[in-house]
Amino acid sequence: MIEPLAPLFPGALEEFGDALIVYDGRAALEPLDALLRSDRLAAELARFGERYEQPEPRAVASQWSKLYFSRLLVPATAAAIAADWHLPLAPRGMRVALDAQGGVATFALPHAGTASAPGDTEERFGFLVTEHLPPVIDSLARASGLTRRVIWSNAGNLFERVIGHCAQLLGEAHPGVQQGRELLARRRFANGAANPLAEPVRYLADGTRQRRVCCLRYLIPTLPYCGTCPLDRDPMVRNDS
Repeated sequence: MIEPLAPLFPGALEEFGDALIVYDGRAALEPLDALLRSDRLAAELARFGERYEQPEPRAVASQWSKLYFSRLLVPATAAAIAADWHLPLAPRGMRVALDAQGGVATFALPHAGTASAPGDTEERFGFLVTEHLPPVIDSLARASGLTRRVIWSNAGNLFERVIGHCAQLLGEAHPGVQQGRELLARRRFANGAANPLAEPVRYLADGTRQRRVCCLRYLIPTLPYCGTCPLDRDPMVRNDS
């Protein structure tokens, strides 16, 4: 774990911070840029899909992206909100370690990052939303055929969850929480570009949390529908998040 961030992940939360380390040059880790090459990434997606009896390539890529985001986006977003912490997430400077089934287990960063006092929403989250996610999502889409819209939705779904957890701990008035909410509500960035993270989920009248874009998990027959699935389905089907 990156030492300055350790207080953010006590107890059961430690596993979220453990996926981020500072690269010290000793471990034989793969450059993230190399993993993101289409042929290389396609091979790891195929290996990742071996865990399923009937892997559907797009659904496999979607599941892979959710694991990737849970191990990077969750701690990075929490750090940005709770500690005003800016992590060095340019893919060219990062290295990764994969688990036995092809998922990213560890992200090694070139340094621990820096504390900053972001003046606005884009300053707080730009290192993640405009610097890291676009090239990663583009590479995954090219390697798998999965649409960018689904992958961005996977990222947005987790981003919204992290904001909600931070709001419970820090309060809705916390500047980082407010700016996180603002980011998800914003259709366009200041430069006029569309915000692909806009409104990833909605809350129904009964309080049910529902994704706006399906993650395609249902295309793998051995997996249940996720708990936030927007599709019409048999109400007796078991839900997993």
